Amino acid sequence: MRFFFGSKWSIPMTALAAGVVCWATLSAASAWRASSDAGGSQPVTRREHDPNSYPTSERMQREMDQLALSDDLDCERILSAADMAMMGHVAMEDGWDRLLSQAATYAMMRGCVESAAGWFDALAQDAADPVTRANALAWLAALGESAAISDLEASLKKYDEALAALQGAGDGARARDVLLSVLNRKANVLSRMNKPEQAVSVHAQAMEVLRTITGGSTSHDRMLMLNQARLESEAGNPKAACDLYDRVLLHEPNTVSEIEDYLGTAIIRYQTGRRTDDPDGGIAALEAAWENPAFHGTYRIVDVGWQLVEAMRYVPGRSRARCDLAANLIERINSRREEWIREAEARAVVREIPLVLRRIQLSCASVLQSATLHGSREHLDLAYRTILDLEPDPAQRERHLESWAGAIQRLETFLASGEATP
Repeated sequence: MRFFFGSKWSIPMTALAAGVVCWATLSAASAWRASSDAGGSQPVTRREHDPNSYPTSERMQREMDQLALSDDLDCERILSAADMAMMGHVAMEDGWDRLLSQAATYAMMRGCVESAAGWFDALAQDAADPVTRANALAWLAALGESAAISDLEASLKKYDEALAALQGAGDGARARDVLLSVLNRKANVLSRMNKPEQAVSVHAQAMEVLRTITGGSTSHDRMLMLNQARLESEAGNPKAACDLYDRVLLHEPNTVSEIEDYLGTAIIRYQTGRRTDDPDGGIAALEAAWENPAFHGTYRIVDVGWQLVEAMRYVPGRSRARCDLAANLIERINSRREEWIREAEARAVVREIPLVLRRIQLSCASVLQSATLHGSREHLDLAYRTILDLEPDPAQRERHLESWAGAIQRLETFLASGEATP
């Protein structure tokens, strides 16, 4: 279970990414107040209000400990814990808010979302602990963002309320975790509201908070650097974005996931750099990635190879090197196609891979068809063999064969003219 930067009680990244929850219509706290006003005719939880059943602080702490140790929580178990917390709320017992926060967070992660917004609303209004209040407000804001019709202004207001609650919360680990979560989410909301300059400023605060926690050199720091780079780019600061991408690329990846993230970052670094006064500055990162044999175990390397082929088009004097790379990329795909497809099968993306590999090979073949770029019969033959191998239509294959013969004649004429460079 992946939590946002390590805190058990701050917003988990998996829940934020899901985007499937919506606002509840009535909070548990509001239901309890309505029940009190109506003489107790409406229950707060699934239990009757038997005073003898109200839990003590010690009992709620034991419940929290049991939840934390359980690996197979289901919705019924989570709802039972929430019932206990809300009964503790009615009895004004210390610890109800911590238990309810725990149950509500688990409910979001396990997909038991029917009552979670109401629980977070109760916490936002009545929790004694400012960090718990702030975290609940952040959850409510996140729920608002992911609703069918999101209200970003309302979400932004709740993030601001969460920040206000944290002002008196001290500098403990939980407070910093929640502060980090709130700042990061607020920045992303500002970005969605087309306020990129404000988003950059707020997110920079999140980066500084994280640096005080981690020292600035963890995978979480790099994740925030990537988000900051995106925001800088949106704000019209591509140079600042490239500086951040370069910092991320200093880290040597180890796992397959890290390698794929690294390759994607190298590509976006180059693309962003095209908008600066050094448009070719990102080529070095692409070349370093392509030349690293450790990165060729994943099919994602072909995206880097093709981006490098495209990048060389803009660099004077690199035409032959560009064609050599295109030929290398075709041959690399031929030699590793089955391996990469097996990888895709293991990761349930098998439908995507053959199409990607085919598209890139055809694009490289198109480059090699321009014989005047390379003056090489070997490259020209590779181009047409690739096209024929990937063409299922017999009639189209005949046309390609005719085109191949004509291309050979043109190449021979070009070579005889003496215009070809050695």
